[in-house]
Amino acid sequence: MLDEAIAAHCTTKCERLLDLAKRGHWTFSTTEYLGWLALRDAANLRLIVRATGELTRHAG
Repeated sequence: MLDEAIAAHCTTKCERLLDLAKRGHWTFSTTEYLGWLALRDAANLRLIVRATGELTRHAG
């Protein structure tokens, strides 16, 4: 559940940063955006690995 919340939060942050960039807002930071994107992807990857492990365990 924690990884789902992390992924959702990071997605929201990325969307907000992209919205700022589209409006030409000066505080947009590519580094910050990439950091949130990396956190989101890491959380999603943990969810995938966990789900795959559960499927493997039940199929065995």
